[in-house]
Amino acid sequence: MKNSFFVLLAYFSLNVCESQESEPDKKAIQLLTGMYEVVSWHDGDTLHIPPSVSGRWSFLDGKVMCIIHNRVESDEPQSAIGWGYGSIVDGIFKYSYPEFMTTKGSKNASVVSQDPPFDGERKYKITFTDYGILMKSFEGTQTWEIHKDKMVYTDLEWGPEEKYAQRTWKRITE
Repeated sequence: MKNSFFVLLAYFSLNVCESQESEPDKKAIQLLTGMYEVVSWHDGDTLHIPPSVSGRWSFLDGKVMCIIHNRVESDEPQSAIGWGYGSIVDGIFKYSYPEFMTTKGSKNASVVSQDPPFDGERKYKITFTDYGILMKSFEGTQTWEIHKDKMVYTDLEWGPEEKYAQRTWKRITE
């Protein structure tokens, strides 16, 4: 009988936690959830398209995953793989890649790094728009435009060189 009480208490506690998710948060999660594929990557000077650049990004059940391949410099291609977590609570999208790996170089001479692209979590304020949602970083240097069929990520200070980058991704899941 005592065990039944704890099972019921745990069940109702979970339901209370679920019911605290606001309707706008649920709507934003529903819109962001899915897998996306790189369509283009603008580096501030040139617009690159597959196969020079390729990649996937996904958000599902609080998990994020990113794979990016940059073959613009054919003699020194780069690939980055990251996985971690993300959440939308109280109109704020937060995510982090605690697991991240970057490779750079040729088959004969590659460098592998496990340094994440940023420390800790990134945080974005969510605003609903005519097309979906706009997520703007608290620092004001990054935005995500989430549409029903695509996502556009813009970073004014991307990478070690802190230069402009914009990636457009098409949604490949329903």
